[in-house]
Order: sequence, then structure tokens, then C-alpha cells
Amino acid sequence: MKAFYEATYAFLGTKYPTFNLYFPNAVKVRLVLKEEMESGDAFMRHMATRMFDRFENHWYEFSTIMAIATILDPCYKYQFIEWTYKKV
Repeated sequence: MKAFYEATYAFLGTKYPTFNLYFPNAVKVRLVLKEEMESGDAFMRHMATRMFDRFENHWYEFSTIMAIATILDPCYKYQFIEWTYKKV
């Protein structure tokens, strides 16, 4: 739940949300969902699988745009995007 809270806070708690804020948080949520899909808890596994299916629809539509915006942010570099896509 912490990853979802942090992502929601980054999206809604910021006065001017930009794409460079979305990508790192979206990656974090995606990784948490993948981890929970392999969980031993049947309830969490089922919920994570359903959430991941919905998440994937949006991920493939916007991940490239978010990655480009993140590369343009001076805080993140191309290496971050490379590392992220290897991890994902």
C-alpha cells in the first residue's frame, strides 16, 4: 500500500504534476504489483493480478511518453530509463 500512497501523493499532492513525476512512481507501482502476483497469499495474488491487467493497458500506451519526459528532467538521466526498462 505504501507504493500506491506515494504514487497518489506525487500525482495529487503536487501543485503542478508533470510527466517526470509519473514515470518513477508508475514503475514502482508496476514492480510492486509484479511482486505481489508471485505472493504466497492467494487474496493478494488475485487482487494484484487483476490490478496488473488494468495497469498494463495504460502502461503500454504511455510508458514511452513518460520515459522521454523523464529523460528531459535534469534529475534523471538516460541511465535511469535503461535501468528501469531492464528491471521491468
